[in-house]
Amino acid sequence: MYKKAVADILKVRYFQVFYLNFRGRVLTKFPYIVFYTLDDEQELIIIKAVFHTAQAPQKYPHK
Repeated sequence: MYKKAVADILKVRYFQVFYLNFRGRVLTKFPYIVFYTLDDEQELIIIKAVFHTAQAPQKYPHK
């Protein structure tokens, strides 16, 4: 599932913004979100965290 989420991010790039420049791709089968940022200058996708959604939303990345 993680590999499919990463492949989707590589194709689409612009999934939902969760906080400032953190975007997230929800894994379809498991309760996880892949958080990432985009560096348009260097054309990079930087995966910052894989987060279990049962945790409190206050723990979502915000830096």
